[in-house]
Amino acid sequence: MSCVCARWVPRNLIKEQMQRRVQVCTNIVQKSEMIPNFLTSIVTCDESWIHHYDPVSKQQSSVWKHSNSPPPTKFRLSLSVGKIMLLLFFDGHGMILQHWVPRRQTVNGNYYANVLKTHLRGAMRKKRADLLKKQWFLLQDNARPHIAVVALAALTNWWDSIKTSSI
Repeated sequence: MSCVCARWVPRNLIKEQMQRRVQVCTNIVQKSEMIPNFLTSIVTCDESWIHHYDPVSKQQSSVWKHSNSPPPTKFRLSLSVGKIMLLLFFDGHGMILQHWVPRRQTVNGNYYANVLKTHLRGAMRKKRADLLKKQWFLLQDNARPHIAVVALAALTNWWDSIKTSSI
């Protein structure tokens, strides 16, 4: 017998979820072969917690001392106090939008829809105006704010307004 550590995996997916991921990836590969410059027409988003940096870790705070001198002291910092959420939108050419979520603001469907309508729309007009003139795709995960009815309605309305303005 031997001692074995468990392997870390990001998600414990069921068989249907794994099959769905394979299907989506296969569709992306097929579209990239059929549509020229398909990969440059994908805009993706993600959200991430940004933690404030604790400049001195336990190992960094180690010091040489004599046996009769007192041990060094270090104050404990609360990790949850120093973090903020960042919404990122980017494509193959780089960053389109970095949106810092205000403290104590929950990112729900309404908030995410507002970010899409106001912030992302404006950022794409400034940075990717050429992308707005052709068909583009928003690649996002299935987080609750992303699949909320109000967020999907905002995307549908945005896409409809682009189609009617180009006619």
